[in-house]
Order: sequence, then C-alpha cells, then structure tokens
Amino acid sequence: MTTVSAPTSPTVRGVWRSGRGVLLVAGLVLLAAALPVLLAGPGSPAARLDPRSGSLDGGAALAALLRERAVEVTRVTSMSQARSAAGTGGLVLVSRPGTLTRAQAQQLAGSGAELLVVGTTHAGTFVPRDGTRVESQTLSLTPKCRLPAAVRAGSVYLGGASFDREAGTVGCYPLNGRPTLVSDGRVTMLADGQFMTNRRLDEDGNAALAMNLAGDTPSLAWLVAPEGGTNGADAAARSSLVGLIPTTVWWSAATLALAVMLAAVWRGRRLGPVVTERLPAVVRAAETVEGRGRLYRAHRARAQAARAMRSAAVTRIVGRLHLAAAAPAPAVVDAVAAWVDEDAEEVERLLFGATPHDDRALVRLADELDVLERRVRQR
Repeated sequence: MTTVSAPTSPTVRGVWRSGRGVLLVAGLVLLAAALPVLLAGPGSPAARLDPRSGSLDGGAALAALLRERAVEVTRVTSMSQARSAAGTGGLVLVSRPGTLTRAQAQQLAGSGAELLVVGTTHAGTFVPRDGTRVESQTLSLTPKCRLPAAVRAGSVYLGGASFDREAGTVGCYPLNGRPTLVSDGRVTMLADGQFMTNRRLDEDGNAALAMNLAGDTPSLAWLVAPEGGTNGADAAARSSLVGLIPTTVWWSAATLALAVMLAAVWRGRRLGPVVTERLPAVVRAAETVEGRGRLYRAHRARAQAARAMRSAAVTRIVGRLHLAAAAPAPAVVDAVAAWVDEDAEEVERLLFGATPHDDRALVRLADELDVLERRVRQR
C-alpha cells in the first residue's frame, strides 16, 4: 500500500492569514503619507503667481510666453532689486501686494517706475482713489473701455473686487458698475490675477491681456514676496531651514510616526505576556572553566591562558602566606622559595616566567603550578 503524504506548500488562505496584518499596516502608512498631499491642494499660497512655479496657481506659463516675446523676465525678492529694476526703465510686476508693508508700497509708488499691481491691497497708495469693494463674483468680463491692451484682448476672467475710479484714470472690465482694472498711464491695477495663472491663462483673452500688460517693455521685474514684508510669517523664520519646510511635511512626519507607534503596539500585543524566570541562574564552576578553556584553545591564546593561571595561583599563594595583595613579584618569589625550600629561580619561572611555546608546555605549566600550590598548603 502506498502512502500519499499531504502537501506541504502554503495555501492561499494561509498566506493571506499570515500576511494580512502586514498589508494593513503598510496600507495605513501609505495612506498617512498621501493624505497631506491630497489635502494640500494644487498649490501653496507662497507659489501664487510666482514665475518659477509650475503649479496651477503659479505664473511659469506667463513667464515663458514673455521670454518667447524677447522680454527679459527677472524674478526679484527684495525691494532693492525692485528699485534697481525700476531705475532701468523696465516694468515692475507686483504679483502679491498683500506681502508689502505700507512703507514698501510707498517706495514703489514714488519710484516713478511703471507698475503692474495684481490685487487691491494698498490700492490707495499706488493710484489714489476713494477705495475698493469686495465682489462676490469672478467671471468672464468684457472690457467696455478704450484701453488698447484691454480692447485687443477682449473678454477676460476677472472679478473678486472692484475699484473706485478717479478722474484721469481708465477703468475697464466693469463688474456691477465698477471697474476691475484701472490705469493712470503709469500704474495699472488689477482686482484679481487668476487670469494670469497657469490654470486660467489659456481661457478667453486671458493670455492676450497678460501679454499686453506685461510685455510692452523689454524687461520685466517680477516681484514676489519681498524680504521684510507682511506675508504672515516672520522674515527670520522664512530664512531659516526649518521655516522653509512646508507644513505638509510636518503633517506627514506626524502621521507616519503615529502609524509606526500603532504598528509597534499591535506587534507587541502578539508577543504574549512576559515569562518570569528565576534569577540568577546557577552555573557550575567546572563548566565555566571548561568554557573559558575552549575559548582559549580555539583562539590559541596560550599567553592569556598562562597569564590567567599564574595570576590565580599567585593570588591564592599570597593569601596563604599572608602577604599584601599588592606585594611585588620579587617579594612573592622570595617568600614562596623560603616557605617550600625551593630555588628562587625555579619559583620565579613558574609564577612569572615566559609564555609556553606550545600546548604541551602549557599543560606542563598547569601541572607544575598545581604541585607548587599543594606544597604551599601542606607546609
């Protein structure tokens, strides 16, 4: 009769039972790492209308179009760079006026440079007027004015706020009877800059208006959040390494740490209760000696073995003869030689001599030391 053995290969059910916990923890870790990125949105406020940003709210696409038109686009981050660019006769694009202090806005307004300001903050400083008003709509608007840049562009996605137009200024793209673009010939202000972003640039006449306003000069100084501004973070914190780390990175690190802690608790519970053991464990002296002897033999450490045997023998003999524990070697040799009536040179050879040259000599030394100790005890 032939006996058929049961298969020993793991089944699908067994593999799933053993690995489902690991897969669950791995999934939680991946979810914790991806959640901050999903919640962060398409772009951070710091990247809004930045010529280097390729996010949906960035301005990299407009910067590329301007460079194709041979406009020299320079990203500047300080008021000194902006004033230097203004002094060359170029246009200064203020992409986020909300990051400027009032003093910085006054410096730009009084520099005499051509300005393109995207936003309503400090509107009364750049182009004096009664004020601005927040609107609830942002939609495609028609120019309804004679400004050439607006007439050529046609309808544009604008809104969000509107201006009070003063005499001597041109107002375009009205929303609820008030313009969302005003210009006095030197300073042009836009209530909203969404039409200039990577997200909206290819809609309606958005690209045309952006190119008409920002591409009429050979050079463009694109001013992003300047140093010392009021963008809601301290300048020293921004300049430090910790201040440059995005908030989502900290959130990811915290969630990953939480996932690791949960995994550790889960695995720790599977180890079961702690097993108590009576301590200390008792080991026979003979076993210890044999173990150390095997180690010495395995490494051929005859010098260490001889030194250990001689040191132990001297310690026992010194105690037997009531000598000081730190007694020098000559005193020990003389005392032992006188006690057992043996030649001092022979005693010195046994207790403090040269290292045995082979295993036989080491065994012979152990026997001779044993005989010497026995003579000391028997006297």
